[in-house]
Amino acid sequence: MPAQLKRRVWLDLPRWHALLGVAQRGRTCHPRGALRLAHCVDASVGAGVWPMAIRDDIGKPGPWIFLASGPGWAAPGLPASAFGIRRSGVVAVETLVFDDGDLDGDLQGVRVANRAVAVDFLSRIDRHIAAGHMLCGWIGFEVGLALEGLQLGRRRRPHLPDAHFWVCEPAAIESVDLGPAAHASPLAAPRQWLDQRGDFVAAVDDLQRSIGAGDVYQANLTVELRLDGNLGQPGPALLQSISSAQPVPFASVLDAGDGSTLCCGSMERFLCIDGDEATSRPIKGTAARGFDADSDRALRDGLVASPKERAENLMIVDMVRHDLGRVAAPNRVDVTALLEPVGYRTLWHLESEIAATLRPGVALAQVLAATLPPASVTGAPKIAACRRIAALEHRRRGPYCGAIGVFLPNRHVRLAVGIRLAWQDEASIVIPVGAGIVADSVAEAEWRELLLKADGTLAWLGANAGDAITIRDATTGRQE
Repeated sequence: MPAQLKRRVWLDLPRWHALLGVAQRGRTCHPRGALRLAHCVDASVGAGVWPMAIRDDIGKPGPWIFLASGPGWAAPGLPASAFGIRRSGVVAVETLVFDDGDLDGDLQGVRVANRAVAVDFLSRIDRHIAAGHMLCGWIGFEVGLALEGLQLGRRRRPHLPDAHFWVCEPAAIESVDLGPAAHASPLAAPRQWLDQRGDFVAAVDDLQRSIGAGDVYQANLTVELRLDGNLGQPGPALLQSISSAQPVPFASVLDAGDGSTLCCGSMERFLCIDGDEATSRPIKGTAARGFDADSDRALRDGLVASPKERAENLMIVDMVRHDLGRVAAPNRVDVTALLEPVGYRTLWHLESEIAATLRPGVALAQVLAATLPPASVTGAPKIAACRRIAALEHRRRGPYCGAIGVFLPNRHVRLAVGIRLAWQDEASIVIPVGAGIVADSVAEAEWRELLLKADGTLAWLGANAGDAITIRDATTGRQE
């Protein structure tokens, strides 16, 4: 274990890791009251691991660890309709928590240690797949930063690891009848969001100064909106609520079993891998839907024609081509769709698609290392944009803007970009949203775009951003 990591072994994760120590499948760990990054050996994959594998029997877990619906999940080995993965089929759990780096000031040592831990964590995915298992869960945004040796935000969420996967027997996958949706009680968006609006506008101004100085060309800026309330029981009815409120390719509900529920209604494909063929479908560009066919068509055409939205999308396409090119065979990266308007219930998105044939022998861990974090939620240039994001946001994004999905035997992978998320944080529901900022971005317009994106999530929670936060400009009477 690196010396830098040995000096920082105590990490307090009271909710996720109330119980530690695993005795199954030859694994031995050192249980203590808080998570310790001790050296654990898992005989099923034959290698040491610093991210501790933990028991998955905390609290009162439901029968499903992962529920999903939508056409984006279609893959060999998965049911054509909605499916779930049973908790009883879990054979191991992989979790990753990075060092904050605030214990003795050795930030460079922390970066080196975090990168080593991230590389080891991703390599274990390949070993589990080779052993005939499947995995489901998420890889947080900060895993990509750690792989690039960047400093991470220091606000670690007390109950959300930086990455988390359940290792399961393929037989744990079952078709699920979603049944009726679970209707949440009406919730009011808090007026405190207005305070975040001011902070967001200031961050946009700061970011545009960096753009003017030539440090970055574009960057994705995010905020976290909070509601008082509870997501409810993580089960098929909750997934149906997400799917019916805003039908999307990648709807999912993840249940840690300790009261930590993660819900996702993502439209965006991060990676689809079948053997040596990989595709990514980044989204960049957003517009509201119209009130009738004519206005809807006008808004769609305006999105397609917008120089700003087209430029942002093209920048992201080039970034994805570069990322996939790092692991693709020579001359085997192609843009198969460009600037396509795709309509969802509450908004239009501008989408493109990039396909690549991977080099022979490239491991899944190498593909992930080349592409994380997803290009559309970072900026250009990617590394410089990530540095600015960390400086402005002062927090870890966690699963938001990371990757959520499944790894199946025979190299079938379905990963969505972790957008349109909601998760439970004590007595609050967290709804993170973001917007791409360029030189000609208007901060107020970007704020309205954040609320538009949040509306799809708020719909199945019984709240509405536009109704809850109505602000009138005293001089123009404009309503936002």
